Parts: sequence; C-alpha cells; structure tokens
Amino acid sequence: MKSNIWPPIPQVLVEIMIVWFTGMSGAGKSTLSLKLYRILLKNSYSVFHIDGDVIRKQNKTSQCFTRESILENNCLIIEKCNKLVDQYDFVLVSVISPYEETRKYARKILRGKYYEIYLNCSIGMLIKRDTKGQGVDIVLNTLTGEGFVEGSLGCCTQGGRFIELSKRDIWSETEVKAFRSDVN
Repeated sequence: MKSNIWPPIPQVLVEIMIVWFTGMSGAGKSTLSLKLYRILLKNSYSVFHIDGDVIRKQNKTSQCFTRESILENNCLIIEKCNKLVDQYDFVLVSVISPYEETRKYARKILRGKYYEIYLNCSIGMLIKRDTKGQGVDIVLNTLTGEGFVEGSLGCCTQGGRFIELSKRDIWSETEVKAFRSDVN
C-alpha cells in the first residue's frame, strides 16, 4: 500500500480493505464514500465503490423497503464485497444497513477486512437535505426525545406551521415561539 499521500489515509484504513458507510437516508453515505473513492484513486489505489441504491435498482427492488428486502440487499452486497476484496486495495460501500445481524454477518464473512462507519445526522438536517435546503411548510410532530422537537422546528420554512401530535413532553405555544418566533 502507498504511504506518502495527501490527505493521509488513516492507518486503520490502510490495513482494512472494505469500508462500509451506513446511516439513515440523506446522512451523507454516498457523498463521503465517493469523496474517499476520489482521494484513493488520485493516490493510485485500486478502488471499487458499491452503492446500495444501485444494487437495489439492479435487482429491481428499488421501491421495496421491507425488512426482508433490506436484509437481502445487504447480503448481496456482502457477497459482492467478498468476491472483490482480493481484486482491489479498497472496496467502499454506501448502504442503509439498519439491522445488526447483517453487519455482524459482514464482519464474519469479510474476516477482519471490514471497517464500519456510521454517519449520524439529526432528523431536521435529514429533512433539510431531502428538501434541498427548503424545509417544509407544515411539521406534524410526534417525536418527543431530546433534540427531536428542536430538529423538527429547524426544518420548518419561514412562517411554517408546527403541529404537536405527541401525547407527552408536548411543547407549549410559548416554548415553540421562544425557539422559533416565525413558526405558527
């Protein structure tokens, strides 16, 4: 493997062949894995990129998000990684893989060549990204955990409506106005 590259590749990645980016839709998996892909190619590494959405389209399950279809898609990707690992310096994967059983299976099958990166992103940021930064006019909020109300309010457009549907930890109109005075 090469060692004098910029930006430097973390030592842990030089020893790992498969980098598995996971997280919610819109968290930045494809963006970051493709950035790493370009850096590695620029520095003469052989790299293969697998995008979960592309695999879903190839298998004609792009609109199916059942537990079974997600597990099947993840297993197909793991099998593909296993076939490619000896052909490339790096295999980069960007895929939603919400079930520990598939990630555990990947660790087992890929035998220590697997490095998992979970991208965490707030619900508000995911909505902003999904709407190309525009936000939404109405938020029907049922989320009550720490940061969820703030995240939901953060994705309202200017003058948007925030409707609290939760049965507990409900924010009063005064609390909403204190956080976002422009939201009704």
